[in-house]
Amino acid sequence: MRAKHLVALSICSVVGTLAVSLAQETPAPESPPGLQAPAETAPALPSPVPASTSVPEAPFGLEWLASKQAVAAANIELKSQLSTDFGESYVVSSLPKELADQYYTVLSFGYDDRLIRITAIGRSLPDDIAGSQVQVRYAELQDLLRKKYGPGKAEAHVDSAYEGSRWASGLQAKRNWMHTVFTQGDLKIELSVFSPGAPNTQWRIIFEYVPEIQRLERRRQEKEEKAL
Repeated sequence: MRAKHLVALSICSVVGTLAVSLAQETPAPESPPGLQAPAETAPALPSPVPASTSVPEAPFGLEWLASKQAVAAANIELKSQLSTDFGESYVVSSLPKELADQYYTVLSFGYDDRLIRITAIGRSLPDDIAGSQVQVRYAELQDLLRKKYGPGKAEAHVDSAYEGSRWASGLQAKRNWMHTVFTQGDLKIELSVFSPGAPNTQWRIIFEYVPEIQRLERRRQEKEEKAL
């Protein structure tokens, strides 16, 4: 009898322990619809971040990828629209920062309203038949660009039929040329000279944000492929 009594006490003790444990683990009653707590989920993994997301500095106080509205908000007047191979392009005559002899600038926004190309044109140098004036200014600008963007790659050519006093005519005929190309990161800069009509000459600097220019080219190619 004593053994049976001890077994009964042991069973009661175990049952009591299980009851307490179940009471502690039993979830709280469900909340009414609309007040239920959201189910717990595993934390989301962070999205991969591109290796380089920074946009380089643009010249003349501008910002690459700026919209036309953002440019206008900086008190830059978009004047006449031009037809170019770089999407919507506009002539502007005044920028936050400019070179002393900067005549006008063309801003190109591609087809997505984002600034991707900047072309600066210098004032016309009159009676520069031998190109002496524009060559001096070219050398000055070349030096400034080298200090900021590195040595660059220069090329110059003078056709034997357009030497001396016919040098500017050679520019106009595209038989003479002079240019330097600079690359730095995602930027490409080209300094060159041209003649709008001999004997006058001018300098030109083209700044391009390369990733967007490449994107524009791919878009153009896809459009042409679909047209055939």
